[in-house]
Amino acid sequence: MPLTLHLAVAAPKPPERVAEVTLRNSSSGPLRLWRDTCSWGYEPFQLLVTDASGETTAYPRKRIAWRKNVPQSFSLAPGKPWVLKLALDPEHWEGLPATVSGGQMGLAVRVSYRVPKDQEATAAGVWTGEIKSNTMRLDTLPR
Repeated sequence: MPLTLHLAVAAPKPPERVAEVTLRNSSSGPLRLWRDTCSWGYEPFQLLVTDASGETTAYPRKRIAWRKNVPQSFSLAPGKPWVLKLALDPEHWEGLPATVSGGQMGLAVRVSYRVPKDQEATAAGVWTGEIKSNTMRLDTLPR
């Protein structure tokens, strides 16, 4: 059976500005994932925002200056979730405007998780690929 990972996102309840993201191991064996306490696990997340005109823009997480940045992974058991909180404000996403409004149609927001198959990933045996979450419907992105 392939190593399968699923991604779900829950919209924040106003006035919250933090979405709950769940990565779930839906395979029959354990999966290795990068921890989000290093750039390998922090940077794979992107916001995909589709406005009322149907245009989708990808906003990667802003890079941060790591005090200590070494690849760190962990094992996610079959059927188990890894739950993270992602702030939906411009301080955390590259290029995300201070105000994003969806007008009458609202915004469709998804989260993408992409881990490239590179030398570090191969050496650590971590899951690689790209998955996208369900769609959150928001009137505006919280600021």
